[in-house]
Amino acid sequence: MGASLAPGEVRVLWINLARSPDRARWMRSHLAARAVAAERVEALDGSAPLPDAVVERYRRYRPGLTASATPTDGCALSHLAVLERASESPGWTVVLEDDARLAPHFDRALRRALGEVPPDAVLLWLHRSSGVVGRGRWR
Repeated sequence: MGASLAPGEVRVLWINLARSPDRARWMRSHLAARAVAAERVEALDGSAPLPDAVVERYRRYRPGLTASATPTDGCALSHLAVLERASESPGWTVVLEDDARLAPHFDRALRRALGEVPPDAVLLWLHRSSGVVGRGRWR
């Protein structure tokens, strides 16, 4: 992630629908221009029927979830899936959507924000205009 952060110090995941290859190409180019190493995570598409395994896995978070979900459900479930994935690895994970616009100094802003995080925090919310806009505990 640029010269300021050690390789592997922060994992970056970005969410993208398989039916949006133009957005994926743009995001790969944008991340490369910012020297950010990142991994694409395929989003769950709520405009298509959800697989039974997905419905069963996430019904505990979304009671009443069925295979005929909405695009909003798909978005929410994609974020849940990526948060679960992030929780399986030590250290911090940055989660981006495929339309995120990173500032040229993203690595410095992230390092500064991480330096202000309390030791027991598990969630840090970054925002384009103010840096840190929220901190919390994800359970």
